[in-house]
Amino acid sequence: MQKWLGIVGAIIIFAVPALAQEAPKQETPSQEAPEKEKPPRPSPKYELEGGYTYRSFYPPSASRFGMNGWNATADYNWKHWLGFVADGTGTYKDQGVIGNTAIYTLMAGPRGYFFGHRHRLIPFGQVLFGVGYERQHIPLNGGFSPKTNTSTAWVWAGGGGVDVRVTTHWAVRAFEFDYEKTHFSDFSGAVLNPAESNRRISVGIVFRWGEK
Repeated sequence: MQKWLGIVGAIIIFAVPALAQEAPKQETPSQEAPEKEKPPRPSPKYELEGGYTYRSFYPPSASRFGMNGWNATADYNWKHWLGFVADGTGTYKDQGVIGNTAIYTLMAGPRGYFFGHRHRLIPFGQVLFGVGYERQHIPLNGGFSPKTNTSTAWVWAGGGGVDVRVTTHWAVRAFEFDYEKTHFSDFSGAVLNPAESNRRISVGIVFRWGEK
């Protein structure tokens, strides 16, 4: 009996190390080959956007009032983090006997993308300069003839927003806020060379194409 135990023990002593050497080595999680990183998402070369704009207009000789309208932008991305944008807006407000006011602006300037276009959320900031046009139509009232006043002046704006990428070519402008400075004529004549401090909020749809 002792002889057989000795033989079995000898087999175990010599066989186990041999089997351990023959067994395939299992890779530990730390030894696994790292996954290949995805290539960075290319930036679109061009972007077109259109949507809704709310303008809070503050004339120098009247109370602030809100205006509803549209906005449109065209953006050429010179770098993945820097673009050049043209921005147009038109907003309107009918205040009855006080007048029907329309404001149009056309501006251009640089737009910076803080994290490029790699992520689903694409925040940006911009500074714009250009011209604005205001038209105020006062209807017939109390025997006074209708009257239309117009003014053209320089304008600038600064702000930013966030785009949300939906597909490669489409995104949603979830939010854009701009502080705007205009210098339209004061039609009442109470203030000379006024400066209006306005605010704009915009949302819209963005179409993107090309690669940068």
